[in-house]
Amino acid sequence: TFVPLCGRFCTFNLLIGNSMLHFIVWYAPTTGHTATERQNSLDKLDGLINDCPNNHLLIVMGDANAAIGPYSPLDNVCGKLGNPAENGPGINLRALLAMQNLYAPVTRYTQTITGTWHHPQSNTLHQCDNIFLRWDDRRAVRKCWNSMMLTSTNHYSMRLQIDLSKISPPPKTLRSQRTVLDYDAFFTTELAAHTSAALLREIKPQLRPISMQNLEEVLACT
Repeated sequence: TFVPLCGRFCTFNLLIGNSMLHFIVWYAPTTGHTATERQNSLDKLDGLINDCPNNHLLIVMGDANAAIGPYSPLDNVCGKLGNPAENGPGINLRALLAMQNLYAPVTRYTQTITGTWHHPQSNTLHQCDNIFLRWDDRRAVRKCWNSMMLTSTNHYSMRLQIDLSKISPPPKTLRSQRTVLDYDAFFTTELAAHTSAALLREIKPQLRPISMQNLEEVLACT
């Protein structure tokens, strides 16, 4: 099932044997767009990830136009072998990936080509294209690497090898598996407030015996 959503997103499902692969293909706004446009794109991505059933293998791929930075013990997003470059859009994207318990497998393998795009001014190689999977499905990944360009373009391509027999069973709830982050150390104040509000919406139905006013005060102080 191929679903073109807009000029920046499409989704499709691919059934291989008994495994359903759910792809989200994304072309993020560049740094030349406004912060509002970039945040709207992240919000759309967040919604599409939430729409993916837990028993499908989720693969998010595309040109994220963001540098998500180096390894950090605060989350599972990046391994120790990735491109360490980081920028503002990358920080915001990384926060979303951490909340959704996704990771970038390319950062966990030694790369011959250490990025996918050369900055035209500095000629620095950036990993602005990426592939993201659920952390719980990491055992299914055999390898992920940057490769040569397939067409006449200024971007390198990416390759992913997966073993469908090693896909983990879905957790009871995706939210229960997400990493608890130190917002002060990792999130911007604005993003922390946005994330806290999103978490509050999801956990309210499960915490009816607790005073919601007190819970909101706790999250507001996080």
